[in-house]
Amino acid sequence: MGHYDVAQICLNGHFVNSDMMSFPEFNKEYCDRCGDKTINTCQHCNTDIQGSYEEEDIVFAGKYVVPKYCHSCGNSFPWTESILKASHELIDIQESLNEDEKKELMESIIILTKDTPLAEVAKIKFKKIVSKLPSQMGESIKNIITDIISESVRKSIYGS
Repeated sequence: MGHYDVAQICLNGHFVNSDMMSFPEFNKEYCDRCGDKTINTCQHCNTDIQGSYEEEDIVFAGKYVVPKYCHSCGNSFPWTESILKASHELIDIQESLNEDEKKELMESIIILTKDTPLAEVAKIKFKKIVSKLPSQMGESIKNIITDIISESVRKSIYGS
């Protein structure tokens, strides 16, 4: 029977090591991309962040995907929170949106991070509201959220 190793990720969501226990030589206390501290447990429930899945005598070749939410308590990780906060700040300074549109756009972004059936509705709302923004601002919001949305949502929003 297999198990998950422990992952190490910096507070900004940069992947460091998904095999902390198997390959401790790759562990780092601080991120070499941004200099922020790395973590290997959820800051809400202290559960290990799931890393690579391992089974004896079997090698799983696949790209590790940095999780957005804790598998144990469901809370968002710090990098997800940072992205949502940055999105909120950009939306908040928009003069071309009314307060209801700002709220709806932020709610849509949160839903887009969760891969639920509501994501289809959120994609439509997101695209509709973002189209009202100056192009540079719309692109900035898309760029900020790109790391916390699924590939299918990304393709739908970006059109490629």
